[in-house]
Amino acid sequence: MEVEILVFPVNSTLEYKEAAYNQEENRIKRQEAYQNFMKYRGSLPADFDYEKELTEYRDQRYGHID
Repeated sequence: MEVEILVFPVNSTLEYKEAAYNQEENRIKRQEAYQNFMKYRGSLPADFDYEKELTEYRDQRYGHID
């Protein structure tokens, strides 16, 4: 005869409060990271030619390989 025992973890009130605190802490960190990212956001001039910029960059970076 085999007996199976199923164990379900029960979170204590302290563990529940700690998990809620960690969620709030993670939310704050994500919000700060987003705000830091947005500080570097900028706008390009209307006449910006990304193909020209990319070509110049490739020539600088890889021009000597040919």
